[in-house]
Amino acid sequence: MHENMSPLYRTLYEARGTGKIAGERYGYSSQFGGAAQRYIDKATAEARARGEKITGYRPLNYRRHRSDRTYTINVPIYGLDPKRAAEDLRKEQARLAGIQQQQYEKQQASLAEQLKIIQGEKSAVSKMTQEYTNMLAEEAERRRKAQEEAQIAAQTAAANRIMEGRSANLQIQGAGSVPRTAGTAQFRRRALQQGTASPYKGLSTIASGMVNV
Repeated sequence: MHENMSPLYRTLYEARGTGKIAGERYGYSSQFGGAAQRYIDKATAEARARGEKITGYRPLNYRRHRSDRTYTINVPIYGLDPKRAAEDLRKEQARLAGIQQQQYEKQQASLAEQLKIIQGEKSAVSKMTQEYTNMLAEEAERRRKAQEEAQIAAQTAAANRIMEGRSANLQIQGAGSVPRTAGTAQFRRRALQQGTASPYKGLSTIASGMVNV
């Protein structure tokens, strides 16, 4: 039965015959009705301050001391005013929407920051990759130049060795006792060596018209 009672109704129900309502004394049982009504008026004012209104009543029966007569007091049932309830609902929805908007903005800011970090990391990686590529290209160019220089040096050394070999085979002869002759001198010298007195004597003995060319 208590599960179906409102807080106000339960308080008054349990206060019957005790001389107290919510811890405050009200005196004799004959004074319960007046004390209960004052408590109800107070509860009603508090309910209206919360935006609630009386939506119905529930009767509460009680008896006075040494009396068989039953008295009844109507305990109000409070409920939200439809207009006030709609206004409160609108405010609560607006509050929740504001919270959701703040959370969304925080998430977007966090995502933007993470994206900025990722882009920065990508830029750093791209820069490092480009620098590494340039380093490899420079190293390849240095190797190529070194190979060309080594090849040229090898060719130059080979050419120098060849020239040194040729120079060793060429020797200049000195002047001798035998004179170097040319033309008909060698023939005249050979005739003189054989004892002929005149190198032209043989020509004088040939008859005229008998010379063979």
